[in-house]
Amino acid sequence: MALATFVNVQEFAMDRLRVLVADDNKTNLFVMKRILDKTACDYVAATDGLEAVAAARAHRPNLVLLDISMPNMDGIAAAKIIREDFKNERIVIVAVTANDSIEQREACHAAGFDRFMAKPIKRQEIVDLVESLSDT
Repeated sequence: MALATFVNVQEFAMDRLRVLVADDNKTNLFVMKRILDKTACDYVAATDGLEAVAAARAHRPNLVLLDISMPNMDGIAAAKIIREDFKNERIVIVAVTANDSIEQREACHAAGFDRFMAKPIKRQEIVDLVESLSDT
């Protein structure tokens, strides 16, 4: 399993926002990297749900941006595991998906996601989210 397709620092600084991005689409990961490069955060990427869970355990992110439709383990299953692993910590988990249906939104809410973002992602929405969490 090839973890961390991109990391902007060798080790996360504990005083900076730590972000995990999980998406099986390399173009989407590249776009997220470009957005996050312009924010005050450290980040790591995963290309499927299993990698996302492993990365969350290794890097203890404050913010997780999870694609829903990924191989090996989907974002909903990954979110449930991450939420359980970190039940005593405050981690913001955001669903990122092209499926903007009511059913998908309800499934994400039931799985413990804090927010829902429909693709295509808007740069300012990510920047605003990162900035709001960096201030806390």
